[in-house]
Amino acid sequence: MTSTQQKSGSFVRAEDFTCENVIMCEPYWYHLTDETGKKTGKKVFVNQVKYNYGNGVEGLLYIRTPRGIVSNFGFSSYTMEDNTSYSLPLTSICKDVDLAPGVTAFFDELKKFDKKAKLHAIKYSEMFLSDKMSDAIETKMEQFEELEDEEQLEKRNEQIVEKINFAYKPLVSERKVKGKKGEKYPPAIAPKFTFNKESGKIMVNLYHGSNKPLENPTPEEMEEALPKNCTPTPLLRLKCWKVNDSWGTKFQVTSSILVPKIVKQSAPADFGAIFGDLPSMEEPETKEPETKETETEEVEDSEEAQEIENSEEEQEVEDSESVDGVVGESTEEEVEE
Repeated sequence: MTSTQQKSGSFVRAEDFTCENVIMCEPYWYHLTDETGKKTGKKVFVNQVKYNYGNGVEGLLYIRTPRGIVSNFGFSSYTMEDNTSYSLPLTSICKDVDLAPGVTAFFDELKKFDKKAKLHAIKYSEMFLSDKMSDAIETKMEQFEELEDEEQLEKRNEQIVEKINFAYKPLVSERKVKGKKGEKYPPAIAPKFTFNKESGKIMVNLYHGSNKPLENPTPEEMEEALPKNCTPTPLLRLKCWKVNDSWGTKFQVTSSILVPKIVKQSAPADFGAIFGDLPSMEEPETKEPETKETETEEVEDSEEAQEIENSEEEQEVEDSESVDGVVGESTEEEVEE
């Protein structure tokens, strides 16, 4: 397994990523305080996801996506009330036959992680289930009071597993096609961008056909650089979130994203730290694989895009900017003590 160093620590390339090396840390509640240090009565759910990079190195999990991965809808936005979030849907369909196996293998490992995350939540069910859900389980258990302890415990565990699985929003989306029984859209993920409302910019370094990044581009600049069916290479961080009765895992686009474009320019050292092993960005147009787009795919585009973009938004709130000096450890949930 190969890991690479970047400014914020280590990251693993998709071709080296294995679910076995993912470390789900023990969850805890961080109690928020005011400027005087007094508890405010609100708390934040924190559950770090780390990775064993080898050679005794463990750290937060950062993944660089595989070459050939396609963003069939490009840079996307979703607005609910006055809140707009931005994402980059990525599909398991790869247009390059040589790179397709690597993309498929990457999604296979992510599906394994979804199973691992649910087992982790079952282990710490008292943390992942809200008080309301826990009370519902205990109430339902009253009918088993006359049973032996071992059988009663088994019934209770079944209820917990059922609740955990029902509340989980998976990392990999495999949504059913409406009106077509038994058919599903290809597996996909929808990494989120961090948006600074004050500056109106996306917090990322955008390498768009250049080895010199555009720092913190605007949504308009991102939309231009990331059109439909582009093949970006973002650096992602894997996170766990919890909001009320829902919980799940998601990818956050972190420091950098590379978007190929026909251009010739030398690469500085900091660029090479993350993308230096990739082929030159000066790629002849003939290398682009020929694909046949069917009318069915065009008709389903808008529906699938909306389902992917909406997958977490109705349940999820923005990550807290900082928890005791740790940036963006979890989605924030406000709960009165």
